[in-house]
Amino acid sequence: PVVSYDPRRLLAAGVLTLEGRGTAEDVRVKGFAIAERLMQAYIQGNLQGRLGPAEITGNFGLQIVTTNQRSSGLIFAGGQPREQIRGANYTDLLPSLNLSARFPNDFVIRFAAAREIQRPRLDDLRVAIGYGVNNQSGLIEGSGGNPLLQPYRANAFDLNFEKYFGGKGFVAVQLFYKQLENYIFNGRFNNFNYATFPPPLNVLPTTPLIGILNAPVNTRGGELYGVELSTTVPFEIITPALTGFGVTGGGGYSISRVRNDLGEIQAIPGYSKFTASGTLFWEQYGFSVRGSVRYRSGYLSE
Repeated sequence: PVVSYDPRRLLAAGVLTLEGRGTAEDVRVKGFAIAERLMQAYIQGNLQGRLGPAEITGNFGLQIVTTNQRSSGLIFAGGQPREQIRGANYTDLLPSLNLSARFPNDFVIRFAAAREIQRPRLDDLRVAIGYGVNNQSGLIEGSGGNPLLQPYRANAFDLNFEKYFGGKGFVAVQLFYKQLENYIFNGRFNNFNYATFPPPLNVLPTTPLIGILNAPVNTRGGELYGVELSTTVPFEIITPALTGFGVTGGGGYSISRVRNDLGEIQAIPGYSKFTASGTLFWEQYGFSVRGSVRYRSGYLSE
C-alpha cells in the first residue's frame, strides 16, 4: 500500500496553493545564467607528397580561441539574496598536426597531435553561492559554483595502424595518449576572498574576509593512455555462401590518472580499464539484422 495524491485535484480543492516561482534559497539559486563570447581565428596548411612507396597526406594548423565568460545570478549572504555577476577571460593557442601514410597494399598509418580544450559544465560555472559566518571557526564559509573556472586542457597524441582487405573489411590498432594539464573537481578554496561580496548578516567587524568556499576547482591534471583494437570482417571473403553476413567490433584498454583537489591521484570518473563490443550482422536485399553485445569493467562513478 502506497499513499498517492493527485496534485491537480488538491489544487482545484484549495488544499494546495500555486504561488508561482519558489522563494526558497535552494530554488532561487538555480536561476543562474551563463554567457560566453568567443573569438576564434585559425590558419591551416595542407600536406601532400610521397615518401618511398607511401603517399603522404595531412594538414597542420593553429587555432586561437579567446573566451570571455560571465555568470549572473543570486548569492545568499546569510540568507539574504543579492544579484552578482562574475567571470573570467582567457586565450588558448591550439596547434594541431594530422598525417596519413597510405601504402599500395591497403595499409595505412595515421598520426595526430593536438592541443585540446573542453569547457567546464555550465552548472559548475554558476555564480550562485550561499555563505555565512561559521560560529565555530569564526570564518566566512560558503558553497556554490565557480565562474572563474578554466577549461580542461590536454596535449593529445594518436597513432593508428590500419589494414583494409576484401573491399569491405579492415583491422585497426590505435594507440593514444593524453597529457592532461588540468582537470576539474568539486573542491575547497581555503583562502577565498569575500571582500567583493556583500557581507553576511550579523558579521562582526573583526571577522576575516578571507574564508572558505566549497566549489569546483581546477586541479593539476594527469594522464590518459591506452590502446584500442577494431575490426570488420565480412564473411563473404571466406565463402560466397555467407554473402551478407559479417562481424564488427573491438576492444580497448586504458589507464587514467588525475589529481583531485587534495592532490591525490585517482582514476577519471566514468572510465573503465577494459571495454569490448561486438556485432554479428546480416545485410542483404535491403534488409539488416544485427545482434550486439557490450562489456565494460568497473569504473568510478560521479
